[in-house]
Amino acid sequence: VDPVNGNDRFAGVRAARAKRTIQAAVTAVPPMLRNTVTIQLAPGTYHEAVRVSNLYSLEDGVGLQIVGNTS
Repeated sequence: VDPVNGNDRFAGVRAARAKRTIQAAVTAVPPMLRNTVTIQLAPGTYHEAVRVSNLYSLEDGVGLQIVGNTS
């Protein structure tokens, strides 16, 4: 996710075609998780409320991660 250069119409599967908002990235995650999904945040400021719902997995330790640069 890139708040400056991203576009929510992009697939968001690589940095050059990143989504602009965290919500668009979360919404693109399929509801049934077979593997852990990581949403990588590019540096920037994100002004949004994000709702995560209806995600599930039958495997322990599988989930959604949202990570970014802390510097």
